Amino acid sequence: MPNQKAPQHTVLADERVYFVGHPVAVVVAVDRYVARDALDLIDVDYDPLPVVTDPEKASRRIRR
Repeated sequence: MPNQKAPQHTVLADERVYFVGHPVAVVVAVDRYVARDALDLIDVDYDPLPVVTDPEKASRRIRR
């Protein structure tokens, strides 16, 4: 669509999580037990961002 504004999202969160449920890590292992041990080592700290309810302001924040 011409002139459509859409933020560029990634499959895995890089520096910013865009939505609840946005994946932040992937575990690949030789079996489920090693995968579970690796999963337990992942620790993510989230810093809350201010709420933005205006769509134009929200799209400008995403591009930063």
